[in-house]
Amino acid sequence: MYPLLGNVRCSQADMEARRMLPGPKNSMGTNEPPRCSETSWHGAWAAGGQSCIQSRWLRDRAEQLVQETLEITGARRAESEHRLQERECSLYYWRQEFISRGSSLEEEAKQLLNSQLRVQHAQRTCTHPLDVVQQCIEHRAALGGHEAGKKVHSELKRQLETIKTAQDVLHDLEEKLTEQIRCNRAMSRSLDRDLSGKMAALELETQAYNMVLQDSELGQMKQLRENGGRAEGPVNVAEKGGPSLEQWISLCRMHLTGADKELHSSAKLLSMVDQQLMKISADLAKQWLTVKEAFNWRIDEIRHAKGMLEDRVAQVVEEQEACERTITKLIQAKETLQAPLCLVEVRNICISDDARIALHREQQQLMHNKESLFEMLEAAEAVYRTLIHTKLTLQEEIASNEKALYIDDTICLQLWLQLPEIQF
Repeated sequence: MYPLLGNVRCSQADMEARRMLPGPKNSMGTNEPPRCSETSWHGAWAAGGQSCIQSRWLRDRAEQLVQETLEITGARRAESEHRLQERECSLYYWRQEFISRGSSLEEEAKQLLNSQLRVQHAQRTCTHPLDVVQQCIEHRAALGGHEAGKKVHSELKRQLETIKTAQDVLHDLEEKLTEQIRCNRAMSRSLDRDLSGKMAALELETQAYNMVLQDSELGQMKQLRENGGRAEGPVNVAEKGGPSLEQWISLCRMHLTGADKELHSSAKLLSMVDQQLMKISADLAKQWLTVKEAFNWRIDEIRHAKGMLEDRVAQVVEEQEACERTITKLIQAKETLQAPLCLVEVRNICISDDARIALHREQQQLMHNKESLFEMLEAAEAVYRTLIHTKLTLQEEIASNEKALYIDDTICLQLWLQLPEIQF
């Protein structure tokens, strides 16, 4: 119970403290018993009451400030947790988008690598047909310049140009594929770094918020004391530095736009590669068939010409043999006239003048026959020489056709037929 001092309650502890106060000392240096006077106890009583009133006011004010601080701290914690939840949800969404784009970029990179391997295989495939075309052109160069305007030669030239053009296109495609693979991998690494940075930033932000919350609970009383009991609002970490949520989303969209752009470029390049490979394959296959048909046509033409030349040679040989027989007969006839001429000359010496006139006519007839035989023999020999020259010319032409047939049929066509089917 608290004893009453007038209208003011005094506690037992206050009364004990008052008893412990030193009293006035006597002449001997000892404490004298306190003297109770109305003025002294009444002043002490009033001061004690005032102290109790001030203590209760301070205690009530302190409890009020503590409650306000707890409410401010709770609101700040709720705001921080809500902001963190929003950032985590946003990060989860963008993380899934980044992972999806990264997977798509990796898949596109694999397809680009496969296309690059196809292009390199196509380049290697074009090497053998190019060598075969060059070999055919070199072999056929031995046939002479008159073959330059022929169908086979022109088709071989066209095939050579087609293969070289295809090689240039394939080389350009390989460079574009290499560059696109580099861009895809660079974008994929950029997405990975951005995602790792965002995860690290979220972790740091979480730690920062926790530290701010802890510091706010400890520092709020200090702020109250320094500000004379005036509390400040919660601290916004986004305002202290670093990108805002809108800036963060804008950066994410920028990275995803770049990834989509690379994916679009990759798909477009893959489509172009497929189209170019199909076109090159179709062009080379078509030209291969055209050259093959030209070779077959040329071989048939050579065989037909060779057959006609051989028939003509057979006729020339037959005529040559007949001419030889004719020449032999003419020579024999010439020799047969020698005896009658000698006889006419002998008789011309021994006979009379009347008989000599008739013999002279006979001699002229024999000489005319002899001249006719000589002329016929010379003509037959000229024809014979012409036949021999014609035979040699025909045989040379046959040999040339045989050589052309050997080059076109045995060498070039067989090399051409041994080429594998061109398909990339």
